[in-house]
Parts: sequence; structure tokens; C-alpha cells
Amino acid sequence: MTNSGTGDKAALSAVSVTDVPPSGLTITAMSGPGWTCTTIPTCTRTDVLLAGNSYPAITVTVTVGAAATSPQVNSITVSTAATESNTGNNTATDSTVISAALLPDLTISKSHVGSFVQGSTGNNYTVTVTNSGTGDKAALSSVSVTDVPPSGLTITAMSGPGWTCTTIPTCTRTDVLLAGNSYPAITVTVTVGAAATSPQVNSITVSTAATESNTGNNTATDSTVISAALLPDLTITKSHVGSFVQGQVGATYTILVTNSGTGPTTGAVVTVQDTLPVGLTATAMSGSGWTCNVGTVSCTSTAIVAASSPFPAITLTVNVAANAAASVTNAVTVVGGGETNTTNDAANDPTVITAPVTSADAFQVRYAVNLTSGESVINMTNTGANGASLTGPGFGSIGNICVNVYAFSPDEQLISCCSCLITPNGLATLSVNADLINNTLTGVKPNSVVVKLVNTAAGPNFTANNCANSASTAGGASFPLAGGMRAYGTTIHIAPVAGTFGVTETPFISATLSPDELVSITNRCTNIVGNGSGFGICRSCRAGGSGSVQ
Repeated sequence: MTNSGTGDKAALSAVSVTDVPPSGLTITAMSGPGWTCTTIPTCTRTDVLLAGNSYPAITVTVTVGAAATSPQVNSITVSTAATESNTGNNTATDSTVISAALLPDLTISKSHVGSFVQGSTGNNYTVTVTNSGTGDKAALSSVSVTDVPPSGLTITAMSGPGWTCTTIPTCTRTDVLLAGNSYPAITVTVTVGAAATSPQVNSITVSTAATESNTGNNTATDSTVISAALLPDLTITKSHVGSFVQGQVGATYTILVTNSGTGPTTGAVVTVQDTLPVGLTATAMSGSGWTCNVGTVSCTSTAIVAASSPFPAITLTVNVAANAAASVTNAVTVVGGGETNTTNDAANDPTVITAPVTSADAFQVRYAVNLTSGESVINMTNTGANGASLTGPGFGSIGNICVNVYAFSPDEQLISCCSCLITPNGLATLSVNADLINNTLTGVKPNSVVVKLVNTAAGPNFTANNCANSASTAGGASFPLAGGMRAYGTTIHIAPVAGTFGVTETPFISATLSPDELVSITNRCTNIVGNGSGFGICRSCRAGGSGSVQ
């Protein structure tokens, strides 16, 4: 304040200075040398002020409102009890530009990589808090981050450098955050529910005790695709080939477990349990990688098998009771491996049981004589009606049969053996001279022989050579006794005058084949085959061919 007049302001005449601030400013202090400012917004004094001089300045301190507009016009007035030459200049104003406050503005973001999978654990989100404002977030004003997961996600852990995350789902800190900077990231780990839908929208919020310039950006969301769980799903099948025979030994089933799911098995125990019907008795059970117990008819495995891949097959071997029913059903189940779908864990295998073939159908005998001065030819047929019904395990797929031929010298020594594969209604022909006695073990050709024929099934998955060794294993599991064979012996005489003798065709004689007889002749043939010299094997049927004369 200045005395701009021509005379001095006398002592003891009071002078008052009053500040009238606008609505956006609040006076917090007034002071100046010689001034008494006990009643804000007024300061007073009474001392002399010479013409042309000024009193010491008054400092007025104000607080600017958070919402103050710009400019703010402040008015100040001086008054005195002394007589003035001019009172029109006793008021002054000051227009002040109000700048926006330098305040922090906390923002938050949340992200993840890829999709999550139903039922999975250890899935991570990354949460970042940034000061996007113009001012620093001061120390000691707390910051809190709170995750609000959807129903399909469960938070299992939260952590980040400098953050305190002892009370999930919240982390806190109180240190300074400069404008434009970010705190170290928080990692939020979640487990996905087994039935979680897609997408799952996760929400995260930041709050602070400090004043922010904007609180409308304190929440972020992250939409996450949830993929179907990659789970194993065990399925099982049980099969056999053809029909079984009452009294059969060593009939087999094949059990196949497959992981039909979208993910690998977990290594948890997989158990296969077979329930045999009355009439079947398990004698063996095995499969690569399986631990099997034939007593309980079960197998276990802990192998890890990829999606859409099978376990090694299990072979179940059974004996068929002599009085087994005409049709039985074998049941099998599988459990374990980490699967969740148990609706496809069982299989049934209906099995036809046929009556055994009688020995008369399987065993036929004929003598061949006059081999020195004549010839005998054996014609063998597969009647078709019986042969065609012999499909399934050990029977081939279209009713093929093996006629197993054994030639004996008059002293009952086996001199040759072989097998002929005959299709339904097919014909095989053997020359006794050319095929049965030309390749004997001793090299001595007898004048007469006894020919014995044992009829068996063609064997599983038959090939052109399928009957090659069946003469040495006739009646076993691979070549069970069959029916449908008819054989005729034709004697060709050598006469002095052509046409003197006719051709005589005589059926073979059906005979009873005892178990001891079958064992005896197959054992002897096995010795011939095992000898490896090639002698004693009928020439034409050595490879199970048509049996035509060579």
C-alpha cells in the first residue's frame, strides 16, 4: 500500500487492508512487517505514512480449490480513518490463471496368454498398475488391488515384487509411484473348474487413499476362452473268431482297450475285468504291458496311452465245457486311467458253441494195393454244406478244410504225411505212387499202403499255405477236428490187353478215431516235419496245394 497523495498520513489514524477472495480461493494466512493480521482477511496499522512512500508489503497465502476455475480474480481494499484526497483508488484486483492440478491417476490392466482348459491348474494372469496422471502418488498413501474372479475360476495364489498379498484376493503397497511409471506386475494364479463355461470374464480393481484426478478407470476385465478338457476316455471291445466247440481246449478271446478321449491317460491304474459265463473256464490271460491274474480273470496297467490310441491287446484263453450251452455271452469291463466318462466301459461278446465233430466224420481209412503193377489215386472233396458252416476261430472264413494224409507201410510204419487245403465243393487228387510213396524216409517203396485221412478245420486267417503243417498238429486248437470230407480210392490195373480191367472207385471207410490214435499219428508226423530233411513229406501237398498229381 502506497501514499500517493501530497500529504502525510498522520499517526494514530487507523489503516485497514481487507482481502475479498473469489470462491475458488481460500485465505489461509496474512502477514507483513508492522501489520496486525489477527482477523483474517483484514490487516491493520496506525503509524505515519509519508507522502510518496509505501508500507511494508502484506503476504496473503491462499489455497486453491480442487475445482477452481480459471482465472480467479482476487480483490483487495484499503481504508483509513484519516482524510484522503481520493477514495476512488482504494481497491485493486488481481486476475490469476488456475492450472490443472498435478494429481496421480492410477489405472490397471489384466492379461493372459492363450486359452485355459477345463479342470486345469496353474493358469496365470498378469496385473499391472500404472500412474497415468500428471502428479506422483505420494508415499504412505495405500494402494489396493482386488481381483474379482468369475464363478468358473478359483484364485490359488497372488504375488508380485513389493506387494503384500497375504489376504487373497487383495494385494497392497504404500510406496511412491511417479507419474508415467508402473508398479511391478502381480501374478494371479487360478484353477479352472471342470465345468467352466467359455468365456470366463475376470475383473480387477485398484484403489488408493491418495487423491486421484480420475477414478473412472480403476477397473479392468480380461475375457478368457475356456477350452474343453483334454481328458482320456477308455473304451473296450471283446471279440473272437467264429464259434467254439463243446469240449474245446484253448479257445481264445481278444480284449482291446482304447483311449478314445482327447487327452492321454494319467498313469492311474487301468483295470480290465472279465466275467466268464457258465461253460467257459479261463486258463491263461496275457498282454504286453499288462499284469494279469487268470484266477480273477483280470489285468491291470499303468501305461500312459495317447488320445485315440489302443493299449496292447489282451488274449484270454478258455476251455469250453463238454456240456456248454449253445450260446453264451462273455462280458468285460474297464475302469481307471483318469477317465471321467464311464458310460462306455463295458462290452459283451456273444459266442456260439457247437457240438463236437464225431470221429467218423473226421477219420477215414483205405488200403491202396497193386502199386507195383498198377496205380491208386485218392480223390478228396469238401462237401460244402458242412464245410461252409465251419467259419470262425480255427475254421477259416469260408469253410476251407484241411485233409491230413498219413501213409503207412504194411507193418504200420508211417512213411509220409502231408495236408491238402480244400475249399467247399473243391477236389484234391493224390497219386499214391507219385505223391505218397516216392519220398519215403527209407527210400523203399512198398507194394501196398494204408492211407488214413484226418479232417480238420483250415485254421485262423488261412492262407494258401495254411494247411502245410496241420498233419502234424491235427485236432489241436489251431486245427480242430472238422466235418464235411468225402474220399474215394481209384485203383488202376495194368492188364495184358487194354480194357481187360475197368477202373474201380471205392469210398474210404469212416472209422472211429481214438484220442490215442490221433496223438500217435500226429506225433509221428511231427517227427518227420521236424527232421528237416524233406523226406517223408508228400510231394504234392507239401505246401498245402490242390493235391493234383505232379
